[in-house]
Amino acid sequence: MKNQYFGDINDYRKYGLLRALQSGGAHRLLVAWMLTADDRSTDGDFRLYLQQPKKWQQFDPELYSGLSALLQTDVKPQVSLIESSSLLPDSSYYSEPVPDAREDRDRWLQGLLRAASGMDLVFLDPDNGIEVASKPVGRKGSSKYITWEEVNAVWDMGCSLLIYQHFRRERRAPFIARMISELQQRTGAAFTEAFRTPHVLFLLATQPRHETHFQEAIAGALARWEGQVEVTGGFATTVVPRTTLTATKEPTARCPSQPLDLNKGYPAISVESRSGLEPFHMGGQPLTANVLDFWRWSASDLVSNATRGILAEYIVAHALGLATGVRAEWDAYDLVSKSGLKVEVKSSAYLQTWFHRELSTIGFGIRPTFAWNADTNELASERRRQADVYVFCVLAHKDKKSVDPLDLDQWVFYVLPTAVLDERCPTQKHISLLGLLRLNPEKTDFNGLASAVSSFEPSSNTAG
Repeated sequence: MKNQYFGDINDYRKYGLLRALQSGGAHRLLVAWMLTADDRSTDGDFRLYLQQPKKWQQFDPELYSGLSALLQTDVKPQVSLIESSSLLPDSSYYSEPVPDAREDRDRWLQGLLRAASGMDLVFLDPDNGIEVASKPVGRKGSSKYITWEEVNAVWDMGCSLLIYQHFRRERRAPFIARMISELQQRTGAAFTEAFRTPHVLFLLATQPRHETHFQEAIAGALARWEGQVEVTGGFATTVVPRTTLTATKEPTARCPSQPLDLNKGYPAISVESRSGLEPFHMGGQPLTANVLDFWRWSASDLVSNATRGILAEYIVAHALGLATGVRAEWDAYDLVSKSGLKVEVKSSAYLQTWFHRELSTIGFGIRPTFAWNADTNELASERRRQADVYVFCVLAHKDKKSVDPLDLDQWVFYVLPTAVLDERCPTQKHISLLGLLRLNPEKTDFNGLASAVSSFEPSSNTAG
């Protein structure tokens, strides 16, 4: 990043993406600018969008107005302007310039890791993107790249990552696929995504605890940037072993000629339901805190995207008489009815826990995926939608003073067979509420939910 480019059209899209990814609330962001010295290139024309509000303000009115105010005619462009603003809420910044020399670069990395401690998302903003063989650390110009060593060091801090990436002189679609695949294999991320703008690429790798949040943020808040930020190139999969090799292909299932030996490795854990009264303990002695205290601490915010998504699964499970046992975190689909109907549950809401000026856009993730088997840690060979039917859950209430996700009258449910998605949206990854309504789903309240889902049971469709 160079100060001279602050606030240009690419910056507008970049900050818009960051704000969309933050839209789940309570996610601490570190922006690591990776600053290098300004050069003599001209960049003024790339701020002409600030003189065209009718065209550009619609994507993020608050951000547009904020950047316009910061970039007054007598103000020198520099990243410190946004650092002192509130345009990126709950954010910290690491603004140390990036050196070329190896010893200095090591000190820079240690400073980055200190700044990343306790963060949820770290945005790495190098001039050019991820390292290339011709610019190893220590060589002039290496400061324009983030190294895989540095990427992995931040990832190992428990942070999700967003990385700025220049397009290289190769076909863009294969380049995006290659970069996503390598990011996935280098980090072992369970969910990766690529965001393509007209000029640059952003690569996202999410920690498991953030996956639901970012999927919902992509499906919802990012929808307003249609035509400017394209979601492309990523997919959800299992956590794959980290490798130091360059990956060029998507993961595939184990070849049948190589049977899995379940006697080697660590088998899946059988999880039992807890009462909440189980105490924390140390040295064989119980402590005052118990599991119920942890639940209260971690899951009381039912409006937050991550918790609301799990709550929606429970509501649907309760309606279908399936709310027993323990929720399976990594199954290929969310629920299985007593007759074997596989159900996928998606949720969205107009209201968020954090401050926002406008209601959130309702949207859902519908991407085809590679199914994963938790017992074998194996991927299926075919990417597809795993369930037979989707239940789209909307917390439709629009008053923050009275919103209550436990009030089932505040929810609206839309039930749609997967076959319709496969026919009408075969490769689509996200769908807005308007797009969903065009597919004529069955709309219902909680009382009618079981009946709506059961209408797609195999037996109900074969009766003569």
